[in-house]
Amino acid sequence: MPVEDRLVLQWVAKASRPLVDLHDPVLARDVLESLRRKLDGGEAAVETMRRKRKVMVHALHYAVERGELGSHPLNKVRWRVPKPAVTVDPRVVANPHQARDLLDAVSYSPGRFHQSARRLQLTRTHLRGTGRPVGRARPVPSCWTARTSPASHRTSG
Repeated sequence: MPVEDRLVLQWVAKASRPLVDLHDPVLARDVLESLRRKLDGGEAAVETMRRKRKVMVHALHYAVERGELGSHPLNKVRWRVPKPAVTVDPRVVANPHQARDLLDAVSYSPGRFHQSARRLQLTRTHLRGTGRPVGRARPVPSCWTARTSPASHRTSG
């Protein structure tokens, strides 16, 4: 092992608390709460917290396997990663008017996105029920809507 690596490991051993201290529920909770913070002190993302907790749990399982710990210290602490926020950031997602304007602009531009944008417009119009769809609709004999009946499709074919 290189000398630099050995010095780093010696520093970590001196600066770290013994694993056995994690059996104190107050300290274990403090360690888990530290997973909520980034190095700059800001709130970490939920997935980051989940990943850090998973690494910590697996490291402690390994310590139990090796005999460094008698039991898993986090079994005594009830701490969960918070659920992700379900609110939508309006700075990131287009509102309905912006989405309509974007689809309109792309559908009128020549290029490879033209057909996809037209299909999206048709889908949006159909799903929202905001008038008749733009473009030509092809009749599908095996389908019917509320305005038609199965009988009218059988007689027309």
